[in-house]
Amino acid sequence: MDKNKLNDSEQYDAEEFPEAEEALGDIDNDFSKSVDELESEATEDTEDEEDEPTVVTVSRPVLDSMDSFVWKHDKTLIIKELNEKLMDGTIDRLLGCTVEKKLINSSHVLMVSADYWQLNSSDLLADLTCRITVGELTFALYLTLWYNTEEEFTSELQEIGLADNLPQRTFTKLDEYLIPIMNNDDIEDAADMMWLKYEKDAFIHPEVKNPWNLAARMNLDCKQLRLFEEKKVQSSLFLEPGTVRVQKYDPNSSAKHIPGFEKVEIPANTIVLNTSLPTYDERMLDIYHECFHSENHAMFFRLQKMIQTDVTRLKRKQIKCRKDRLPTDVVALLEYQATRGAYALMLPRSVVKKDVTSKVMEIQHEARETHSYMNAGIAYEEVLRYLSVYYHVPVWRVKRRLLQYGHLAVKGAHNYVDGNFIAPFAFSISPETRLKDTYVIDRKNAHILYAKEKKFRTLMQSGDYVYVDGHICANSSQFIKVEEGEAQLTLWARAHVDECCLRFTLKYDNESGSSSYRFGRLNSVEAYNRHYRGFLDRKGVLSDSEYIEAKEALVEQVLPLSFREMLVILMKYGNSRSERFTNESLAEAAHLSPRIISYLRNEEVKNYKRDHVLAICFAMHLPSWLSAIFLEKAGFQIPRYGTEGYLGELLDLNFMDTVDEIQKYLKDNHYPPLALAEGDG
Repeated sequence: MDKNKLNDSEQYDAEEFPEAEEALGDIDNDFSKSVDELESEATEDTEDEEDEPTVVTVSRPVLDSMDSFVWKHDKTLIIKELNEKLMDGTIDRLLGCTVEKKLINSSHVLMVSADYWQLNSSDLLADLTCRITVGELTFALYLTLWYNTEEEFTSELQEIGLADNLPQRTFTKLDEYLIPIMNNDDIEDAADMMWLKYEKDAFIHPEVKNPWNLAARMNLDCKQLRLFEEKKVQSSLFLEPGTVRVQKYDPNSSAKHIPGFEKVEIPANTIVLNTSLPTYDERMLDIYHECFHSENHAMFFRLQKMIQTDVTRLKRKQIKCRKDRLPTDVVALLEYQATRGAYALMLPRSVVKKDVTSKVMEIQHEARETHSYMNAGIAYEEVLRYLSVYYHVPVWRVKRRLLQYGHLAVKGAHNYVDGNFIAPFAFSISPETRLKDTYVIDRKNAHILYAKEKKFRTLMQSGDYVYVDGHICANSSQFIKVEEGEAQLTLWARAHVDECCLRFTLKYDNESGSSSYRFGRLNSVEAYNRHYRGFLDRKGVLSDSEYIEAKEALVEQVLPLSFREMLVILMKYGNSRSERFTNESLAEAAHLSPRIISYLRNEEVKNYKRDHVLAICFAMHLPSWLSAIFLEKAGFQIPRYGTEGYLGELLDLNFMDTVDEIQKYLKDNHYPPLALAEGDG
């Protein structure tokens, strides 16, 4: 087993990493001073959540603290020094009185507090405040111990004085686990100091800002190895020699990598990059991450004398506690600092501050001059591409960096949903806008939320809102247009998603590393309370009362009809020819033949094919209340629960999707696709 190693266990799915990265980026900004703030935020209930237990069980690593180390290893030194200072009169002079010359033992000394200060990469000071009792007299002193951590922790007493006279230090302060106490600005400062220390030209010539070069200048070697059965560990930092298990390799075998492993010796000061996992940025962030650890967290590892291959596998204990008083996860704090520091090394704050705002203004000005359509999402899309090319950083990494620096409008750019990038969008930003708010949700999470949130489920069953292009949008022609059977947001809606699309809150699970959505609400109360339904109100001009009258009139008209007669009415429904269906246009949209549509329109069928009827519902974009009537006339009732509940969810959530999108969703989630070939049934 190996000492003093750290692993970066940050991992993303190959297809969904942009969303995962953005979710983690959202969390970053909340982590200003400690994980306590993050965890209290992460467990904060929204107004739509049901009551949850106030007592929870969490897992935390078992770690040695410097407080316990000092008293365990240096108690004898402290007692010896106190007795010497008592006997030579030093304590008398400090207190201004004569103290009984009586032997001090450990029962007479209470360590009240300890502050730790980093002098350099290997040395620290410990300011101990102790309450001491000698005979009938009790007094408080501070003792300053110097520690060198390079080999073993060696110490000597450097200062002693009255507790009230404890010196003010200007060094970097460490917590009880010897982790630097840093807020986001401090982390940015630390990253800047690393570049100034190892590569001064990095701020002037971005081409020299390279993680491999930085590691080399820090005397860190980088090895790329295919680690055996490691599914989480992207990279590891070895501060001391150790071994890893590497997948066996046979160059003469067609499979190359064969069953089994072999042990490989790793020298001290080595970064191991795990090539068995995919990389999304040529290992850039992994190397920066470990470089930041090496520069800022070496004392933590030396204190722990860790033999684990991954800090996420440290021995852990289960703790019961109040939900609003979660204990700090020290490893989470450590990893946060390194990840934030890695981004600061990759795109220093001077870059973010200097280039972004001016570039956005330049793009928007050019759009005004050329009368081109522009929203903030489009502007930031261009900024992301520009910074990506100029600084040789992947676009999605740049996006996360901009989010860290408060550019919330960038959330409207570069959104990867259900295998595609959706159109850039914009929204109003106010002081109340939270980093965890999002207007983007993929189909899978929309269905998960539908199953969990009663309020969201009721809203979607009403037909007021529908899933369109990664958003849950009010179902009105003011906001949604249909071109060649495909629903899209209108240009106005793309520039004002906060006025027509539901807002969700991303919640981050610190234990498992996953993110989830909670049902939010619209910023615009008016838009939230209005009831838009596109099928009845194609032009978006009906008032609420007019809409209710139109709905009641249509229901009254179709209820007495047969399936065939209702199909004819629905195909003819609309204010213009472009809104109506012919046999051919409906057949094309539903992936059925014109012969089938003609047959359903003109014959009284005894046994309808359910999937044919479902395809027609999606092709015509029937809201759920209307499709329920239509399906019932064909003899079908689609459940919202049980083994086929997914079909009911699709009718509620995705009725504006094309049949192609419905089939893809079914396939991706391992549901049987709609049987639409003429011979299927």
